Amino acid sequence: MKSAYYIIIAMMISASAVMAAPATYREFVDQEGRTVQARILDYDQKTDMVRIQRDTGKTVRVPATIFSLADQNYIRDWEYIGGFESNSKLKVSCDQKVLEKWKEEDWQDVTYESGDVERELVKTTKFERIAFQINFHNLNAVLYENIKIAYFVYYEQSKGGWDKKETPMEQKSEYGETAIKMLVAKSKRTLETEPVVVHIEEYGDLEWDSDPIPAKGKVLGMRARIYMTTAEGIKLMREISYPESLSTDKYPWKE
Repeated sequence: MKSAYYIIIAMMISASAVMAAPATYREFVDQEGRTVQARILDYDQKTDMVRIQRDTGKTVRVPATIFSLADQNYIRDWEYIGGFESNSKLKVSCDQKVLEKWKEEDWQDVTYESGDVERELVKTTKFERIAFQINFHNLNAVLYENIKIAYFVYYEQSKGGWDKKETPMEQKSEYGETAIKMLVAKSKRTLETEPVVVHIEEYGDLEWDSDPIPAKGKVLGMRARIYMTTAEGIKLMREISYPESLSTDKYPWKE
């Protein structure tokens, strides 16, 4: 019977018709180095048998031991891994949060043509301290440990200027890391990134010798990678962004 299983998997691997595999499919390698694109449908820990579906739609049940050691580890961690990778089982969302707002006013003595000197509000600078909340909701029946979160917060800031001499908007990013030591089953956790500060300027309604161009600042979004390593040593990673439409071309992950 054992040889029959090898024949079945060999037929699966050697078939010439290959279809584009959905994201849920992955490459499995057997003991002889042959590969197949497939996904796990179920796994029986007692018998160490796995039922897989090839990207052609064919399904077969085979011993996990016909695959490479790395793939055997993946199969045996399948439920644990699947729960981590599935956003319906481990929900991760982000929210932008304004932590603090304040303003600074620049008052100066202004001398008018009449010779009068009056105290006038020349400029108001408005600041915002902004962070992102990363929300975890573990709907799995398993405990996840030692989750690492790395992130970039993307924002832009100009310095302002005078008479059409505005400084260009400078693109900036701040990198940070945080972690969850233990995320128990059926639980929620919220983490917060380190904040960034942006500001805008507003000039008073005065007669200027040249036109002031106020500084502008804006937080554009956040991208995070969530890392975890299973007990078998398999490294897992998920990536999220806020907003979801955040361009990977303009705001790429920086290794």
